[in-house]
Amino acid sequence: MGIGDREFSSPKRAAPETPSTPPARRRGAWRAPSTWSTVSVRRIALKGRKRRTPYAPPGRRSGLLAFRFLVVTLVLFSIPLPTSAADMHHAAVVVHHGNGGVTYAYVAFSENEIDGAELLKRADLGAVTISFGGLGDGICMIEKEGCPPAECQKRMCQNGSADSPFWQFYQLGSGGDWQIAALGASSVKLRDGDVSGWSWTGAGANLPATSFAQIDTLAAQKAGGDGTALVWRTGPARPTDASQSWVAFAEGAAVVTVAIGVASVIIVRKRRVLPAGLFRDE
Repeated sequence: MGIGDREFSSPKRAAPETPSTPPARRRGAWRAPSTWSTVSVRRIALKGRKRRTPYAPPGRRSGLLAFRFLVVTLVLFSIPLPTSAADMHHAAVVVHHGNGGVTYAYVAFSENEIDGAELLKRADLGAVTISFGGLGDGICMIEKEGCPPAECQKRMCQNGSADSPFWQFYQLGSGGDWQIAALGASSVKLRDGDVSGWSWTGAGANLPATSFAQIDTLAAQKAGGDGTALVWRTGPARPTDASQSWVAFAEGAAVVTVAIGVASVIIVRKRRVLPAGLFRDE
């Protein structure tokens, strides 16, 4: 080569640098199957290990035990225990009807005291009552004698006359006399051995002379009752029986009358003769 001639050579390419971290695996790229995964290894490591109860401080443990004991105690005390017959109290209800019939009820209750209206309801004599708020309950009907609640709420079944009857409440005094309760049955508290009276009257009590000892003796001789009240009657039939018998008789008479009318119509139609010449041959 001469002066001025230069030797030209291709530049060398530098080798690509290897990254320190492997590139992210492309989606869908193949990966060598692994026999053991991290999850499988962890499961094998934890297998057979006993589960430990979370640690609770001694104060917290005693608090939990006290709370559980309180819950169990409240549940046990909330369950009502059966009351034996010896622990029951008894009071009597005497009802005088307008026709002179008298009904006696020997009522058992577990409370230490009970008001007169509630005692009448537990006697199971079909009492119909209405509430007058703070004044208590008014009695509209006993054993179907009285008036409907709508009329009872207006004037307590009275029609305006001085001797108009309504259900008046009495209490048997210690001397054996019947004393009227001016404030109503809901204001009177009855206890074991007391006697209350109801009379359908517009004047005096008209209740029979009696005592709790006599009613208690009669109740012991009677059979039946529903376990709460024992009821028996004396004198004329109560208005319920009389009204039911009259209604039954009226219904029977109506049925017989209708049957006779239908039979008469059928007989007349069968015996009717058609006029001659009604159908002619053409």
